[in-house]
Amino acid sequence: VAFSYVFFRDYFDKTVKTPDDIEKESTKVLAWIPKFEHKIDKSKKYSEIFVGGNSEAAAGESYRTLRTRIQFSKLAEGGKSILITSSAPQEGKTTVACNLAASFAQSNKKTILLDCDLRIPRVNEVFGGLKSPGFTNYLFKQVPFEDVLRKTDFENLNYIAAGTIPTNPSEILGSEQMKDFIEKLKAEFDVVIIDSPPVMTITDAEVLSHIVDMSILVVFAQKTEVDWLIEAANQLTSHGQKSFIGTVLNNFDYNSGYRSYNKYNHSKYYSRVDETKQKEWVQS
Repeated sequence: VAFSYVFFRDYFDKTVKTPDDIEKESTKVLAWIPKFEHKIDKSKKYSEIFVGGNSEAAAGESYRTLRTRIQFSKLAEGGKSILITSSAPQEGKTTVACNLAASFAQSNKKTILLDCDLRIPRVNEVFGGLKSPGFTNYLFKQVPFEDVLRKTDFENLNYIAAGTIPTNPSEILGSEQMKDFIEKLKAEFDVVIIDSPPVMTITDAEVLSHIVDMSILVVFAQKTEVDWLIEAANQLTSHGQKSFIGTVLNNFDYNSGYRSYNKYNHSKYYSRVDETKQKEWVQS
């Protein structure tokens, strides 16, 4: 009975579980973020930032791996703007965007994180700030640029909140003013990280993927279905788009029976690496 239960459960379970499941669909895996060892209290400021901290050392190292692989991608060719999206809600795209931005800042890159999720903006919550004024208020010429640019406690890292939510988000994100705004950010910063809504729910992320240098899809292990992965990747590569560079597998459980990955789950090793990497932060 137990064997039959496991067999049928696996047979009908069509979710992504390992990096191999993603690569089977001819989609590149840039990095995998391990499942958190402890429950994260998202109501606390900076609780979702693992780069440079003592908690979730393996996750912090995974974000540095992601940063390195992006650096050897289009970033080396002069690309600066990176879009982070997912197939569906609650797959961790905002957490990935914030930690990737922190990782670039840690490597002495002047980094800006822009919240373009005009449906459920959350970047300001991660950094303990207000949602408004944000970039929409700047686009509508309600406030100057200096009023929407916000510093964080991390050297080289700034962010811009979403701002007042308009009635036509997709039109705003696809406007010439938006394109000019992203170009302005690219001129003033080394790296521009953009958090966007899920690509399969609304068109916002697909619109933005046309005006950024790189697009990355976040996939949540044991939640994102393979069909969602395929459809989301197709949307990011349709109409000749060339910004899509790969996926990030989030919430990957090294101990879930996939022996080939268990060798990466050494907490003592990651703790020592994390202690060393904290010294990367540039002191003012």
